[in-house]
Amino acid sequence: MPAPDMPETPPTDAPIAAAAPARTAPVAITAPDGGSQEGVLTLPDGWGAAPPLVSCTMISRGRIFPAALAIECYRRQTYPNRELVIVTAATDGALAAHVAALGDPTIRIDSVAEMPLGELRNAAVARSRGGILCTWDDDDLSDPQRIAFAVAALAPARAAASLLLRTLLWWPARGRLAITRRYGWEMTLAARRAALPIFPAIGPGEDTTVVNLMRGLHPLVLIDRPIDYLRVVGTNICPVDHFEWLFDTATETFADEAYEATLATLDRRMPVAAYRAGL
Repeated sequence: MPAPDMPETPPTDAPIAAAAPARTAPVAITAPDGGSQEGVLTLPDGWGAAPPLVSCTMISRGRIFPAALAIECYRRQTYPNRELVIVTAATDGALAAHVAALGDPTIRIDSVAEMPLGELRNAAVARSRGGILCTWDDDDLSDPQRIAFAVAALAPARAAASLLLRTLLWWPARGRLAITRRYGWEMTLAARRAALPIFPAIGPGEDTTVVNLMRGLHPLVLIDRPIDYLRVVGTNICPVDHFEWLFDTATETFADEAYEATLATLDRRMPVAAYRAGL
């Protein structure tokens, strides 16, 4: 289960209704002793001659949908020095064929034997080259500035990792859209390689175990920019009652006209309409 709520932070200055998100976001830097310090993060004007390589690691079930849309989100990222490492135990080769057709040299895919989810994550990390590892789930969508904010959060704070304090949560089958409670969500992890523990050889919950371990050992940066991540209910492996609880504890919800208007705004930044069409 999630850890206790983090202290309240100022509301984000990048409202979802905006056509383009702002270049600033509130952050909370947390310490292993439970203390926290709030501030505001601003994206740099440039990344210099040699920005750190970020390795986005994707564990995929091998299905084109919705993995192709998560890959499209990776390709839209504004941060320049990055790679996407995909590991899959699927045997039909459909996703590998899709990646090959893209002709993107920053994307690699490897087939491996069936193994627990935690071991698959370790396999992806082992195949990556970056000093920063960013989780890239194959069933969710990301804003083009997600990696940029994650990297910017790590540089000045000297923290071991960054996470989004809140995310967007979308349940297409029920027409529900919300902003989650304040927590620091595992699926948004961007961690320094040297500080990232080995994932336990278990199924779901492997990322929670790793993030909780890091919380007790290192300072972490929590970025309050929910527009950076759209978590989608329907293809996710978590049980239905877990998502019902997430909606019950949401900090903001979008219904009726606001639901459609917000999805339309998000579609300018990430392939929401294509996701809808593929369900």
